[in-house]
Amino acid sequence: MNLLSGPHGARKIDRLERVRGLAALRDGYQMMPRRFVAIDSLRGICAIIVAVYHFSSNSILAALPFIKNGFLFVDFFFVLSGFVIASSYGDKLRTGFSIPQFMFLRLGRLYPLHLFVICLYLPIAAMGGYSWSGLWITAALLQAFSDGNLGNWNPPSWSISAEVWTYLVFAFACRVTGRLFYYVLAAPIVVAPPVLLVVSDRYLDVCFEGALLRCLFGFSMGVLAFEVWRRREGRMMSFRTSTLTECGVVAASLLIVAVAGAGPLSFLCPPMFVVAILVFAREGGAISATLKHRSIALIGALSYSIYMTHLFVQARLLNAIGFLAKHIWLPISKEAGGAQTISSQIPLAADAMVILMIAIVIGFAYLTFNLIEEPFRRWSRSVNFSTPARAVDDELQSDFSRPPSHRGDVSPGI
Repeated sequence: MNLLSGPHGARKIDRLERVRGLAALRDGYQMMPRRFVAIDSLRGICAIIVAVYHFSSNSILAALPFIKNGFLFVDFFFVLSGFVIASSYGDKLRTGFSIPQFMFLRLGRLYPLHLFVICLYLPIAAMGGYSWSGLWITAALLQAFSDGNLGNWNPPSWSISAEVWTYLVFAFACRVTGRLFYYVLAAPIVVAPPVLLVVSDRYLDVCFEGALLRCLFGFSMGVLAFEVWRRREGRMMSFRTSTLTECGVVAASLLIVAVAGAGPLSFLCPPMFVVAILVFAREGGAISATLKHRSIALIGALSYSIYMTHLFVQARLLNAIGFLAKHIWLPISKEAGGAQTISSQIPLAADAMVILMIAIVIGFAYLTFNLIEEPFRRWSRSVNFSTPARAVDDELQSDFSRPPSHRGDVSPGI
């Protein structure tokens, strides 16, 4: 007689199938998400472009059109963030992964360095020039909801504020919208341009009012880009075709940024970045191979530290130049005025200073990455949460005479 026949057997089959499904879910939670090395390296390059954009000088580098409009590469961060977060967490959040744990992991990745940079500004703030009300707004990551008048202790962190709140919106959208998920994603893509036209006359160049919508605009495109990518993941192109495609995408991206500026064409930048991410996620061409080189991949790993610390490092470099210019001759000078500018009549001297600035920023970012960013990221992943993965293990133990082999409650990578 078949032990699984009859009503009792049917119940056993149902229970076995449920347990198998839970086991698959547990394994899904414990899978490490794929790392897209080439586009991660692109993020590092974009962080350096933003740093050069913020370092005012009369250098040849600063005069490049895509550097002059370097603020638009922040939108690359937003699009890429949507792509990567959808890759790492989208399916997990839809199938029961804890939203508090998701937010804890994201804050564990972002907040320690943010708080450290705020602390760097405390001695300077004590000498005046910083709003103490702005301190609490910055520390609470509320810049995306402020008008900027109270100040922002670390200007780049406005985008981190926008991203953190976007993560929360994304997590709840994954959990509650069901089949309407993609319509919800499309909403900010449709709504953002007309609303930002009302909020600002600088179109996509908004840092406070409209910052959250700007982030949602790019982030939603990134999530949709991941859905497109995974449906076409197996379709490969030849190395030559991939290389030509990558060259074309890089040229088109730089051209659009160069001509867009703070004008209506800026709304075309996030869609162009979507195309770039879809192309480079395949990692099939010569540019991708270069981006995956160890030294460039390191810049990608340091991208968050570069972005968050570069203005502080630049300010201290300007202080040093000002001090030295008073005591010794320098081939460059720090011009007085509203905006401090590095200038020189000697060819390439200002460019040399820009390159020195980049080197110092990368060196400082290397320190903050290894001493702050990475240790706290590892710590946040080690914290135990009551997740569906643990409930799965309990369910499995109750169904078999011996407990399954446990690998531990592994938090998904960030």
